[in-house]
Amino acid sequence: MITKDIRYIGVNDKDLDLFEGQYAIPNGVSYNSYVILDDQVAVLDTVDKRKTEEFLANLERELQGRSVDYLVVNHLEPDHASSIRAFVDRYPKVRLVGNAKTFQMLPQYFELDLSQAVIPDGFRTIYDVSVKAKNTSEPDWSRDSFTLYIYDRDALQIQVQNVVRDGQATVTFDGNTVHMSNEDWIASLDQEKILALNRDIDL
Repeated sequence: MITKDIRYIGVNDKDLDLFEGQYAIPNGVSYNSYVILDDQVAVLDTVDKRKTEEFLANLERELQGRSVDYLVVNHLEPDHASSIRAFVDRYPKVRLVGNAKTFQMLPQYFELDLSQAVIPDGFRTIYDVSVKAKNTSEPDWSRDSFTLYIYDRDALQIQVQNVVRDGQATVTFDGNTVHMSNEDWIASLDQEKILALNRDIDL
């Protein structure tokens, strides 16, 4: 029990040797799930299908005859989501809660009626952001990517500090392209400043 109205219904899996097929887990792993017992009942995540029946038994024990109104789907990795099909079969009137990306991906795993799915205002949306950069003297681009979890699409703004050194801008903008270069600034330096710069960066 977390509080009177929030109960832990997750399960331990001590028979699994590797998590995600690669990480040794000599003590096993926990699949975390919670039920909120309020005027309506919400369940946060399911568990890996290896432990579906134990998970549903834990939930039934806490429900004491009540049904489930909402299942909140935080993300779709198997240790959180692979019991969704069994959950919906057990509680066919449940409404799924998630973000837009959740309901784009969910049909790839399960055949579900998503007509009553709920996407609350302010629920986090996932954006995959890719950044690429290259030196002007080199033909190849360097790329990196990361995932952002944000509540408001307007928050997805890239801000680059426009640095000016000795009157020379080291960052310029061309549409969606950001150019960053110290070449013009270094070219404007006299020999004494260049030698000082070399000392500062230990060249």
